[in-house]
Amino acid sequence: MYYSHYCVTYTPDRNPLPLADAFKRFFQLLSAGFLLHCAVAVADPCDPSRRINYGFSPADADLICRTAQFICRLVIHEKFERLFGLKNAHKDVANENETDDSVNIAPLKEAYFDEFLVNKPDERKFGPRVTV
Repeated sequence: MYYSHYCVTYTPDRNPLPLADAFKRFFQLLSAGFLLHCAVAVADPCDPSRRINYGFSPADADLICRTAQFICRLVIHEKFERLFGLKNAHKDVANENETDDSVNIAPLKEAYFDEFLVNKPDERKFGPRVTV
């Protein structure tokens, strides 16, 4: 909730963004790794001692990040029908290619591998594993 509010209202002139721009900003922040355990995150307004990405496992945070990156790519290529389920609604948005004419938009592969993670998140800081 707080994250959505930030995307709409945090502007230089303090005027809310139009819905289309706020939608794009929301996914751009997620795709930049806002929820990854190694990112500097915003404090949770309900519990200032915790960060907003509390409770996400590194694998879930990676899934959210790469799905948001794929959504940003769909928006850039104006594939709104796919994004909103108007065309190819049976397809999984995050796991299947989008092809049209000479453009092939492929979803990203998993970047998180537990066995290669050097700085594992602290359970006390990030909480128990929560599945998305």
